Amino acid sequence: MHLWNYVISTKVKCIHLSGNSNLKVNCYVDASWATTIPDRKSVTGYLIMIGNNLILWRTTKTNAMEAELIALSELVKEVIWFKRCLDEVRNVQNLDFGGIVINCDNQAGMHFIRNDVENSKTKYIDVKLQFVREHYKSHLFSLKYIYTKKNLADILTKRVNREKITELKSLYYLYLELFYVLAIQSLRSRAWIIILVQCWQVIFGIHSND
Repeated sequence: MHLWNYVISTKVKCIHLSGNSNLKVNCYVDASWATTIPDRKSVTGYLIMIGNNLILWRTTKTNAMEAELIALSELVKEVIWFKRCLDEVRNVQNLDFGGIVINCDNQAGMHFIRNDVENSKTKYIDVKLQFVREHYKSHLFSLKYIYTKKNLADILTKRVNREKITELKSLYYLYLELFYVLAIQSLRSRAWIIILVQCWQVIFGIHSND
């Protein structure tokens, strides 16, 4: 009931999309292990931003212990598709997005990607690991370590109170009330598709012929 009241009271809040010269693409990925009750599943989450604009996000559950690597592999799948969209916009608008950066707060996971390292714990997700490593070596994206407190995807994988949202306000550049709703939305939600379709004109100043 408390959650429902919060959603109702913040339904008029919205994500803020702004057009500016900052077209840098930053991705954030995070996972929490066995935090959901009663099934004790891990929760993974990731998001993609262009400049200060939140474009795409997703959160889901997994049984895997190496949830961070699985979250990273799912994000890379989205990055492959997202880069194709950027290439289309780049060709039409002659815009420079620079390189795609994936921000991660798990140094061990980054070590597995950057180096040909395997062990018994990661053997059963070796296909996903090799998938991420292949695209990393092809320079599809770069990896950057980020402190957990500054990881924007952290809010997608853990319970976050109002004080924490206020603390991270300067990092999101959007109306945080709605971002809280995004964090607790249905795990199967694909609401980012709607935002992605509608935000291109706002961010890139693209106008239709009508």
